Amino acid sequence: MTKSGAVVVILLLIVSCSWVPRVLTITPSQYLVRRGDTLFAIAWRYGLEMKTLASWNKITPPYVIQPGQRLHLRPSPGYRKPATKAPVKVSPPSTKRPTVVKGTPRPSVSENKQAAKAIPPEDVFPRNNALKWQWPTNGKLVAKFSPTGLGKSGINIQGKTGQAVVAAASGKVVYSGNGLKGYGELIIIKHSEDLLSAYAYNRKRLINEGSWAKKGQRIAELGSGGKGPSLLHFEIRKKGKPVDPLKFLPKQP
Repeated sequence: MTKSGAVVVILLLIVSCSWVPRVLTITPSQYLVRRGDTLFAIAWRYGLEMKTLASWNKITPPYVIQPGQRLHLRPSPGYRKPATKAPVKVSPPSTKRPTVVKGTPRPSVSENKQAAKAIPPEDVFPRNNALKWQWPTNGKLVAKFSPTGLGKSGINIQGKTGQAVVAAASGKVVYSGNGLKGYGELIIIKHSEDLLSAYAYNRKRLINEGSWAKKGQRIAELGSGGKGPSLLHFEIRKKGKPVDPLKFLPKQP
């Protein structure tokens, strides 16, 4: 092959892979926080679990980071994983009426409501094996997952621009934006304490961060990754690491 022919082949390969998300194969030891970064986005970019990254850097809820801050992307020497807290036993409600001292004013209905609002509700997620999955969109499977292949951290489903993209399982939207390079308009849903799903290359996002999505709910419109065909890039991650979505999804209809 001539030198000019080799250059043409390389250019064609670059163009054909332009819509494949970039996967970092070498993780540096530190990351310098930039304006607009979030701890979740940094953890996703490097295939880490957010709470693990927070623990390595002694960052506590609500996980606020500042531009110029250096984050360790690996556990430092001597790091010890925090002990797991024992589950709190909840006693069943008593059927006995509380003793009321005469003359003690009872709280009003509005006071009871204010007290309830003061306690933030905790997100409760099901176990992994309790989740029921469905395909996030209709179309032809054009790229499969590979644990070692560059840019194959999920699957690609080719379809028509604008068709419905739905939640593959019920969960909470933990990211809805376009700040992660290589993913375009991206939605990430948390389904359990371990599992997340991601929907990339959308033409339009239809759900906001912090919202709860039901299985099968329309969350976006299918788009494309640039010059390539219209498709959805779909990932499932377990504890921050990409896993094969085909092991979770039912047989394609």
